[in-house]
Amino acid sequence: MAGARLCIPRQIVAELQDYEAQYGANDSTYWLYFELLWREYFQWLHYRYGNRLYLLRGIRNQDPLLSKNPKALAGWCEGKTAAPFVNAFMHQLRNTGWMSNRGRQIVASYLINQLGVDWRDGAAWFEAQLIDYDPASNWGNWQYLTGVGTDPRGRREFNIGKQQREYDPAGAFVGKYSHRHAQRTS
Repeated sequence: MAGARLCIPRQIVAELQDYEAQYGANDSTYWLYFELLWREYFQWLHYRYGNRLYLLRGIRNQDPLLSKNPKALAGWCEGKTAAPFVNAFMHQLRNTGWMSNRGRQIVASYLINQLGVDWRDGAAWFEAQLIDYDPASNWGNWQYLTGVGTDPRGRREFNIGKQQREYDPAGAFVGKYSHRHAQRTS
C-alpha cells in the first residue's frame, strides 16, 4: 500500500481527538477509544506474562474446571448448539471472518459456562477464523471471561436469552445467520 504508515495507539488517539474536535464526540468515538484501551491493556499483559497467557490455569494459576469435549466444541464451531443466538454468531464468523466484541463475549461465555469446554479451544478457533485476530487481545479476553485472567471477580457468564432480547429483539440477526442461510453462503 503506497504511502501507508504504521499506526500506533497514540496516532490513532490523536486522529480520534482531531475528529471529535471537528465533528464532536459520539458513542462510536467513545467505543473506539474504549476498545483501543482494552487492546493496549492486553498488549501489556502479554508483555508482562508471556506464555502464561496461553495456559489453562491462566495468569492467576486457577483451575477453571473445564475439560476437553471434542463433540461439544465441534457443535459450537459449526453453530449447532441449543442457542440460536450463539449459532448465528458462529455462522457469521464462518462466513465473514469477523464478529463483534459483544458476540465474541456471548459465544465465549456459552462455550465456557454452558458447554464446560476448555477455553483454549475457543481461543484457538477464534485465532484460526478471525480476520482481525490479535494474540494478546484474543487470549487475554478469553482468560478474562474464563476467570483465570486479571479480573478478581472471576468467571463471566452472559445470560444468552437476555442478550438476544436486548441486541436482536426482532430476530433479524438470527434470521440472517440461520443455519439454512449459513449453508447457502459457505
